[in-house]
Amino acid sequence: MENKKEIKQAYKELKLPKGVFQLKNMVNNKRFIGTSTSLYTVWNSHRFQLNNGTHPFKELQTDWNNLGEGNFVFEIVEILKDEELLNHKQELKVLEEMVLEEFRKQNIQFYNKK
Repeated sequence: MENKKEIKQAYKELKLPKGVFQLKNMVNNKRFIGTSTSLYTVWNSHRFQLNNGTHPFKELQTDWNNLGEGNFVFEIVEILKDEELLNHKQELKVLEEMVLEEFRKQNIQFYNKK
């Protein structure tokens, strides 16, 4: 049992990358933009929802159903550099807004942002 406790503790102390990601429709270039405190695991969560037809963004779900997983790409757009920041959520929001501003200049459409 001690080994199990050590593994749990090591996972808690692991510094997973935080940042902004996108799920990109390769057919129409539309994007789902989001932030996560665990960029390694967020894709699995979205993929699970999409494959089970339970994603909260219906337009994205419809495109996924019609076009298939092979027409979507998950990409990390920006990583939050300073791991010592106390307010990760606020910093992620700022980083996300910067990314959105840049994408808007390119006239990119989004599933989840105006």
